Order: sequence, then structure tokens, then C-alpha cells
Amino acid sequence: MNQPKILLLIAFACSLFQVSLTEYNISSLGADTLIRTADSPSYINPPKNLLEKGIWKDNFEGPSSYVQRPPFYGFLYLCSSYVSSSPLNLLKIIQYVFMFGGIFFFGKTIKLLTNNQNLTVLATISFGVLPFFHGFVGYVMTEAIAPYILIVFTFSFVNMYKNRKGIILFTIMGATILVFRTQLIVFPILYVVILLIKYRQAAAWVLLLFLPFLLWQIRVKEVMGSFQLHPIYSYSNKTIFRPPHEELTNLFRVWEHESESLHQAESLLRRDTTAETLNKVMSRIPQGFQNGVKRKLMLYQQVANEQRLMWAKGQNQKLNIEKVFVSEIDKWKKTQRDNFTFINWIYTPAKSFIDLVMSSHLNHYVFQKTLRGNIFIEALRIIAVITLLTSILSSIALVFMNKTSAPIKVAMMSFLISIIYLAFIQRMNETRYMTPYLPLIFVGLWLFYDQLSCRFKKAIA
Repeated sequence: MNQPKILLLIAFACSLFQVSLTEYNISSLGADTLIRTADSPSYINPPKNLLEKGIWKDNFEGPSSYVQRPPFYGFLYLCSSYVSSSPLNLLKIIQYVFMFGGIFFFGKTIKLLTNNQNLTVLATISFGVLPFFHGFVGYVMTEAIAPYILIVFTFSFVNMYKNRKGIILFTIMGATILVFRTQLIVFPILYVVILLIKYRQAAAWVLLLFLPFLLWQIRVKEVMGSFQLHPIYSYSNKTIFRPPHEELTNLFRVWEHESESLHQAESLLRRDTTAETLNKVMSRIPQGFQNGVKRKLMLYQQVANEQRLMWAKGQNQKLNIEKVFVSEIDKWKKTQRDNFTFINWIYTPAKSFIDLVMSSHLNHYVFQKTLRGNIFIEALRIIAVITLLTSILSSIALVFMNKTSAPIKVAMMSFLISIIYLAFIQRMNETRYMTPYLPLIFVGLWLFYDQLSCRFKKAIA
């Protein structure tokens, strides 16, 4: 049996295993078809409203409701709605097909980079069987299919770089990433630049790759008044997502790396304007910042209170207190943030990075709750952390190893650029933001092992 057929067989068998595990997880949560989260409505309401009302928008009031999420995941739901009366059922099948394709192309990538059949088979089986690579495939969220899109894109890049084949697949996958999830936009940049340097005749295809993104940005410009990668905040929104919330987020980014801490603090400040509530928030802020930010947080309490009163009257305009708060935070950032250089540029990003890379990614409810404490699951949790941490270290090492081929270095550097963006710029992340990159760093682990193996064989020859 030739290798493509072997990889297809492995992908099929592993997909059946992961589907069974995912269905067990879905049933354990009592979910119907797919598991929904707080973010799910923002993905599926725009296509629903397009079908019912003829307009692509979320269900809240304000311009951000038209462009809050990039459109590709919603487009999958829209297509499912046209084909099936149960679109979530079809969407789930689509996500399983993406998983099957991701496992198959993972193997194809390893084969293309090592030309080692035994290593390819072992690596593909490992990727297909280990559940921490497929923990969100049963959810209504972009992480359900993002890992598989990135691994197919990586395969197409390597194939194009080495063999000048697959430019259409490269273009399709790249275009998909750019209108799929905002945080992933950083990832394909280096791939595109390197291919343009190596093959200038690919420029027309690369321009085509950016077309869906440009069309989406034109829509963002028309709705929000400017081009924005994160079109979330506007004074016209009748939600908490207005510029004061954006500035509060920027303030917390200086010392905070957990997004949940911000959400809890914001929720408390929005509750009322009492000193008791303010003190609860202050008790969670590092001692060195408390004196400097107390007045700002007190001001945000007033912002939230006036917003609430305004909406109760059926009004919606830019409040003077909102402008004052934004100005205060902007002034603080310009005059005070440099006083906390170590915390702002080293300590907080380091905590963010550690938080991202030290997760087991065993996201299934059955692993987190139902089977928690089971000796086999706890052993699996340790294996997951060791595997993923080793994969990250291997991927970093490949960038600096002399024998590493150019496409491998570019792929691993793309991961590094993405993780640096998450740790240093975005900062307050959820561990699931690492999920799309897991197949790529697992490729890095096997390539690192292959290089060490070849060096060892030469040393004893």
C-alpha cells in the first residue's frame, strides 16, 4: 500500500476515534449537536440574520454588530443553512471533515519535510490519536477548525517552496485565514513574503489571496469609519464595548495577563458606584499600581453608571464623562507607564507566555470534570504538558539549527511571531488561542527528532 493511502487510512481511523470521543463529550454536557459558548452567538447570529432579515449583523445595537467577527466561520454556517434544515448538524460534519483533512495533511507535511515513511506514519498516528490536538472540534467556535486550516496552509507553503506546486491551495488557505480569525492574521505574513521573494511570478496569486480580506476591510471602513483589525469599539454601540472599555483594557494590560481578571473587575465596576465595590476591585490590583489607578477606576464606575442611565432613557450618544475617562487613561499611558517598564515589557508578557505554553489543552468536559482525578487522565495531562512544551522548545531550536531547511525555519518563525504577538501585544489571552498552532509545533517536534536522529547515525557511522 502506497503512503497516500496509508495516510488516508490513518486519518480515517483516527477521525473515527476522535469523533467518538467528541460525541461522548457533547452528550456528557447535554448539548444538542454542538457545544455552544458565550462567543457562539456572535458567529452564527450574522448568517441567521442575513437569512431572516437580509442583513449580516449580530443582535446587539451599534456599528460593531455588523463587523465584530470576520465572516468565514459564519459563512460555513450560512452554507449549512442553505443545504440543511439542521445547519448545526451539517456544520458539525464539516468540522469533522476538516479534522480528517488536518490529520491527513499533517502526515503529508511530515513526509514532504523528512521523506521518512516510518517517521511519517508514527507522527501522523500520534497527532490523530492524542486528544489535546482536537479538543474544540465539537464546539461552535473558530478553534474547532483553525488548527487544520493552518496545517494545510503550512503544507501548501512547503510544497510551493520546494516543488512549485499547490499555489491554488496556498491561495485558498491563506485567503481563508485572513477572514477567519483576527488573531491569526499575523501568522501567514512571513509565508507570503518568502514566496514573493523566491517566486515573483506568484505575485498575482498573492494579490488574490488578499482580496477577501480587502473586501472585508472595505465593509469595516464603511461601517466603522476607518480600517480596523478589531472593529469592536464604538461610541455608537449600545453595549459595554465602547472606547472607555477599550482604554480600561489597555490599562489592565500593563500588569494583567488573565482576561478573566479584567472581565471580573469590569463587571464589578459596572455594578454600582459604591466605595465597597471599588475596594473589591482594588484588592485584586498589584500594590504598586493602586494609588495611580484608583481615581481612574472610580471614574469608570461613573462612566458605567451614566451609560446605564442613558440607555434607560432610550438615548445613545458620546458622554462627556467617557471622553474624560479616555483622556485620563491616555495621559496615564504617556506619563506613567514607562515608570513600570519591567512589569509592562518583561514581567507581564512573560506571565502571558507561560500561561499559554503550560496548558494541557485537554479541553473536553470529560477530561476537565467527569474524569478529573482518574489516574489515566492525570497521566495523560502530564503527557500533554510535556509533549506540547517539548514541541515548542523544538520548534524554537529548529530556527537556529544550521541543518534546518528554509521552509521549516520560515514555518517555525511564523509560529514565533504569532506567539510573541499574543504574549507581548494582546497579553490577556485564553489558552485556546494557542490551539491553532498546536499541529505546527508538533511538526516541529518530529522534525527536531529527525535531525537529532540523523546526526546520531552519522556520529556512530
